[in-house]
Amino acid sequence: MMIDGKMQYVMIQRPHRPDGYAGITESKPSIMLSAAEDFYSFAYNATRRVVLYSPTESWQKDRVGASTPPLSLGNGEWLLNFHAKEDVVNGYGQSFMILKEKENDFPVITHLCREKWIVNEADFEKPSKFKTPCVFFTGLIKKSDTELLVSYGAADEHVGVMELDFEKLIKNLRICEVK
Repeated sequence: MMIDGKMQYVMIQRPHRPDGYAGITESKPSIMLSAAEDFYSFAYNATRRVVLYSPTESWQKDRVGASTPPLSLGNGEWLLNFHAKEDVVNGYGQSFMILKEKENDFPVITHLCREKWIVNEADFEKPSKFKTPCVFFTGLIKKSDTELLVSYGAADEHVGVMELDFEKLIKNLRICEVK
């Protein structure tokens, strides 16, 4: 992406304490974007970092982060799913946001679902060895205009694939406009 007048790589990070990076004041676990001219610079010499999203809901109080690479929606928009964890009892859930590219800068959130949309429901998704409930997306494949395949980890014990109605997902997410 073009960031600060240069073509740069952009990485999505999920630091537990973003304020450990120069210029960042947010102390809650957050989703952060970093830019660098090469992959090696991300570790110590990223040209710029910004907090994209900090938790606002109780189900996000322990952790929040992006789960899979963003999926292009065209016209400079990107679908980004994210995970969050409330605590060891309530565990992780998944939700979604839409990012919009900005000229010469990081993308911004235009639509954000603040609720958990995906949680563990099936028996194999519920923990047995570990105590924290967890559904954690690992991949998105847009199969058609109406089908989105999602690979995911369940309870840190199993893997699964679910199919989501892509058209319905985007329609419902567009209701959640960020103002």
